[in-house]
Amino acid sequence: MDLVPAAAPQMHADPEAPVVPELELITAMERAVMAGDRAAAARYLDEQVRYRVGARPAAVGIDAVFAYIAAQSEHAQWTGHTLHGSWSDGRVVVVEVDSHFRRVADGRPIVLPCTDVYRLAGGRIVDWRVYADLTVFADDRPADPGSPAG
Repeated sequence: MDLVPAAAPQMHADPEAPVVPELELITAMERAVMAGDRAAAARYLDEQVRYRVGARPAAVGIDAVFAYIAAQSEHAQWTGHTLHGSWSDGRVVVVEVDSHFRRVADGRPIVLPCTDVYRLAGGRIVDWRVYADLTVFADDRPADPGSPAG
């Protein structure tokens, strides 16, 4: 499956959002993963990276990350983020975003508020956890409370 959305995902930042230098590494990693470029992703992800979304089991290793994203993309295509802030102590980076998706079945937009926590070692991501309420992927209510149609 092609992981590259029709329009390349974008990171839009709230002008007041705190931004840390490590965000550049994270953004480059996401671009590589979404482009399906394993070689580029390996520059940013440890070979045994642990990726966990919500309460789902962890995907361990770069290939498992790609498999998770491919499975997710069958249901919802990622279209970008709105950054609300990022914080770092040099080893742990916390990023607060609204992740934007388009549901494959009907094209409905989905906005998923989430906080990602990245643990770094040797300049690579060794642990990536996404804290989000994933029920919005299956929910029939509007994706955005301010939008009557979602």
